[in-house]
Amino acid sequence: FTRFTQIDRGAGQQPLPVMLTLGAGSHLRNGDTDPAVFGGIGVGVSPSTALSIAWTGDDLTLGSNFRLQGAEALSIGLGIDDATNRNGNRRLVVSFGYQFKNLFGG
Repeated sequence: FTRFTQIDRGAGQQPLPVMLTLGAGSHLRNGDTDPAVFGGIGVGVSPSTALSIAWTGDDLTLGSNFRLQGAEALSIGLGIDDATNRNGNRRLVVSFGYQFKNLFGG
């Protein structure tokens, strides 16, 4: 289940876009052997910044994504997997993305 919605911030302010995800899978917990529920929330807090939190069935993931002013096609993501160190596997994740316009001629 995925739903897109928004948070109304009042008169004169742009609403914040929100994505909610909830699901279940057969191999998510205990070393990918047991079923579990997973879910996440992502919020666009500004035109160039998004924050997220997710439960993967076995651990908590925190994330953020930033677009650089003047280079909007470029994004940088920073996250922490296993943020609570529940599985003894906490790690920092850094990602870079580039958005191609009309890559396939569309």
